[in-house]
Amino acid sequence: MRKTKLATYAVALTLAAAAMTGISTGTAHAEEAVQAVATDTDAAETTETPAADETTEAEEEASGVQMDEETVEAFQAGYYNLTTNGGSWDGTYYTLDGTTVANAFFCDGTYTYYLQADGTPMKDRLTYHPDGKHVIYFDANGHEVFNDFATITKTISGDPVNDVCFFDVHGYMYVNQLTYDKTGTKIYFINEYGLLESGKWVKVNDATYFDQDYTTSGYAYAQADGSLLTNQFTYDRNGNMVYVQGNGLLATGLNEIGWNQFYLFDPNDGHLLQTYTSMPGEYSLTYYYDDSYEVEKYKGYEYLGSDTYSKKDQSLIGHSEIGTLNGVRIHSGWYIMDGQKSTFTYTYDMDGKDLTDELEYPKVTEDGKTVTGKDYTNYLYYADGIQFYTKTSYYEDGVLVSTYETYRNDDEDNCKSSTIQSEYKNGKLSYTYTQTYYEGTVEITTEDGYTYEDNRVSSSTYTEYDAAGNVIYTYTTNYDKDGNAIE
Repeated sequence: MRKTKLATYAVALTLAAAAMTGISTGTAHAEEAVQAVATDTDAAETTETPAADETTEAEEEASGVQMDEETVEAFQAGYYNLTTNGGSWDGTYYTLDGTTVANAFFCDGTYTYYLQADGTPMKDRLTYHPDGKHVIYFDANGHEVFNDFATITKTISGDPVNDVCFFDVHGYMYVNQLTYDKTGTKIYFINEYGLLESGKWVKVNDATYFDQDYTTSGYAYAQADGSLLTNQFTYDRNGNMVYVQGNGLLATGLNEIGWNQFYLFDPNDGHLLQTYTSMPGEYSLTYYYDDSYEVEKYKGYEYLGSDTYSKKDQSLIGHSEIGTLNGVRIHSGWYIMDGQKSTFTYTYDMDGKDLTDELEYPKVTEDGKTVTGKDYTNYLYYADGIQFYTKTSYYEDGVLVSTYETYRNDDEDNCKSSTIQSEYKNGKLSYTYTQTYYEGTVEITTEDGYTYEDNRVSSSTYTEYDAAGNVIYTYTTNYDKDGNAIE
């Protein structure tokens, strides 16, 4: 089967997970000019209709491709810096203590290189970062590319291509990402294979939204130069009007465009449904899924609730509505799943932020007895609307059985977080397991056992981990009935 360039990039992303990890480098953030994508192409006046999925699937399984010897060596590479390590650099070879350095990363004080087995810089090639997760690129001069687009002429395996990819401030290739150009005026979409889309409608699925810590989905039109069409009406090939927003994605639902001009767009493909010269009263939007469709009801921008129907027999299988109780908005309803009817309730604060929800499960039989399960979830948010705390409590017949809590700190990059899982007997605490993370990697775990009659800690195990997930320290403490540590 013919190997497509998309398959090759898919290989680059999947094989990295199996590579050697735990090697740290101090790669410099070079500021260099590389072949950047052209940004002066005029926007097309008319475009083609969004298709269900415009991205070509890779034709070959990534698991069938082997790493070459040079790539394996890159994962084992050291790192040298001319300023701190000394030595000499003639632009081709780096010599330290009379020996030519090879199979290593090297910074000459301005640019970062990868010195191959013969000591010369790798040029015009993609390879893997030693973290075993990311793909990086060295241009025709051997410089690692940072915070820029680059024209790629060879894949990791050396096959010829002519693609444009983007590499962030760490040198990592963007994957499934919306990003700006260097001027901050044009927007691009880098697809799931790390390639810049151009000259077609594309479907954006849970792509990272610029430098934010959330994702977005929708349709966008990538012009010939790769930049997304923005802030204008256009037509699909069926003659339906659509509007592309400032973020490059098609508008859906109700939007005010211009002064007191309201437009209602289909939530599925974005085509124009209705126009209004003032804020509309009640209207509905229909969302289509594999086996069902949901009719959401609105008044202006206010969500009123929804009805969900089965595609099979058009029967009503779910209903929700919004009410107000003592100034607090309540979202309540029910749905049918596997023949069982379940109810739910969501509570909002005065700003409309989701605070709590309750999910009541149908009665089931466990160990010969009938119980009713309920989940209660509480949420808290930072002032900017980012969620930093949740706590879900599970009850059976009104008795607390377990809780699950998640936290995230409020430091500059919001990268630390922790989870606490707790179990209860007869409603009293019997066990907790806490995990603390840094940038998605577990740093510390604490496992505590309790004498649940009096909620007293009976034992506690503290464990630390390195960046690769290996245990580097663990200690267990047992306690007597008075809370004293037992030697």
